[in-house]
Amino acid sequence: METLKKSVCSKCGLSFSNLCNLRRHVKKIHPENIDVLAPTKYKKPENFLFSCSICKKNFSYKKNFTCHMKTHQKVNDKDIDEIKSQRETENLMQRKSRKCPLCSFTNVLKKKLLQHFKVCHQIEISSQQIEMLSLQEFNEWKKSVESNSNSKFVIENNENYKEKKITSYVCHRSGNYIPEGKHLRHLKIGGSNKINGYCPAGIKKIEYLVNEKEKKIEVLYNETHVGHQNEIESLTLTKEERQILATEIASKIPFDSILDEIYDSVSNNKLKRTHLAMKKDLFNIEQCFNLSHSAVRHSNDAVSVDAFVHQMRTDGDVILFYKPQGEILEYKPQLKKEDFILILMNTAQAHLLTKYGSDCICLDSTHGLNNYDFELSTLLVLDDMREGFPAAYMICNRSDSEVFKLFFLEIKKKVGTITPIIFMSDLANSFYNAWISIMGIPVKRLFCTWHIDRAWRKNLPLIKGKENQVIIYKQLRVLLQERDATKFEIMIKNFTENTNSHFKDFIAYFRKKLYKQQVAMGILLPASCRYQHKYAFRKITSYNAYLKGKKVKRLDKGIDALMKLTRNKLINRLITMKKGKISSKLQNIRQRHKNFEKLDPTLLVPVQDGWEVPSASTFEIYKIQENLKFCDCKLICSECSICIHRYYCSCLDSSIKFNMCKHIHLVAQKFPETQGNSNIDVEKTTQ
Repeated sequence: METLKKSVCSKCGLSFSNLCNLRRHVKKIHPENIDVLAPTKYKKPENFLFSCSICKKNFSYKKNFTCHMKTHQKVNDKDIDEIKSQRETENLMQRKSRKCPLCSFTNVLKKKLLQHFKVCHQIEISSQQIEMLSLQEFNEWKKSVESNSNSKFVIENNENYKEKKITSYVCHRSGNYIPEGKHLRHLKIGGSNKINGYCPAGIKKIEYLVNEKEKKIEVLYNETHVGHQNEIESLTLTKEERQILATEIASKIPFDSILDEIYDSVSNNKLKRTHLAMKKDLFNIEQCFNLSHSAVRHSNDAVSVDAFVHQMRTDGDVILFYKPQGEILEYKPQLKKEDFILILMNTAQAHLLTKYGSDCICLDSTHGLNNYDFELSTLLVLDDMREGFPAAYMICNRSDSEVFKLFFLEIKKKVGTITPIIFMSDLANSFYNAWISIMGIPVKRLFCTWHIDRAWRKNLPLIKGKENQVIIYKQLRVLLQERDATKFEIMIKNFTENTNSHFKDFIAYFRKKLYKQQVAMGILLPASCRYQHKYAFRKITSYNAYLKGKKVKRLDKGIDALMKLTRNKLINRLITMKKGKISSKLQNIRQRHKNFEKLDPTLLVPVQDGWEVPSASTFEIYKIQENLKFCDCKLICSECSICIHRYYCSCLDSSIKFNMCKHIHLVAQKFPETQGNSNIDVEKTTQ
């Protein structure tokens, strides 16, 4: 019977019974094509796992390596064991080396480092072996060891086997300092807790499973610390100490009282880590246990905000509009899937907007107060005490006209059309264009002085030379404070016709970007309005005081801060109305009344339509005129029995800062017969 041929050489056509014979043929006749004509059945490993320490020959398989070692006559069992463990040694070399904290010696093996301590530094590492019956007993023992030695042991690794579990603890000061974050913060004066070396002190806990309910614990404890002293300032507060302090913080005990109790416990006894607690530690515990904000309803910020919106819609009419990110509203095609919009206005805010919105509306956006780059837009009104009050909020990731139209449209649905005398915003047109498309055209549009000044400062580099920049800026400030309309027109004409070549670029910017826009809207006259609402306008949009001066990392905390700000503003207004709380405007009125006593009454001269008084610091003559005889406002001087609207003075304090200046008090005191405002209940409003 003919033998079945299994392998054929494709180059010469010879047949062989198996692959081994074919490879032998190819290796002898066609050695250059062995991998093509007779490929091996199995691919060799790329890495050599075993190496002969005598002849330096490498092997991929353990079987081949063992056979090779038998060929050496002078090989003993110890050498073979060391060679077999070479792979484990290579794995150890891949780990970070342990460094001696006293010198530059490094080694990956803990055993070698302990020998180094003994031989080179004459440090004997003392250890003990303890047997325990339960984890509770081990935890109590570990706590007492840490307390007595002013040390702390943290888990290094865990090893789980069928019959036992090994947990290794190391000294918390062992290891290298690794900076985190963007490297913007400096180390403390005392430096890092890490010693940039290996401390041999540690605990090795071995848990043996005796039966299903019983465990046996064996503890190996190295108690010698190397490279550092066990100072209490290097310790951290324990979990139990943090829980005790968190309980006191949750009980609304002031931080100062908590610290007083801690410091009073210091005596001649042993000083503990808790005696070094600071307010920073209490703040960290408050943040860690989430005790500072009840607004956090879920660890996920988006879920927490959804829960807040659902609660507000259930409890009251606060949410005017809400669109979370990731949703598409078919009835609002202008909004994209990634847009986020939340509009807030409670009933009290709606009432105040209806009552005072016909006078002045201020609108501004605050940037950079959260991690999501959302903007907070605040619509503000001025109440009867001339204090700013936030009437509505919008938190959104966009700041274009479309979202502001939506903002004003939701407000219009709530309170109706608002037609103010003054609409005040920054230099962007998105606020104003959205307002006139929804609410109509206001009587006057004003720009905030702060924004105007910032725009000027930003473009001053267009002027060549620092000295020229100072000259131009002084002229701009004079323009900003001019109170006479005729003089203002002459001054601004002269300024824009300046032919100095150094000022050419800035004058062109002023004509194109600012001057034409302002004059076209009639907002430069009267100049006094630009300063009237400046401080309330800028101050109300910042709510950092309710976040303890920190940037909002979570949106739910920011919303909670807004609601608390609104609540406190309402309470302060109620206190002012019921108990006569002194506002900033009333304080200014009382201060100006004290200042008028320093004036010479003989300098006040009656004229045809009022009074004139010379300035004490310049050659200017101020003119006082009677403005409004009967008024119901509450900004009243109890000594003079007049309100802030009764007279108008051409000085800066009255015409620009909207205060009852000392010259008006002088007129009220020298000519009391001109008084008689029967609509003002002085005693009631100033108590």
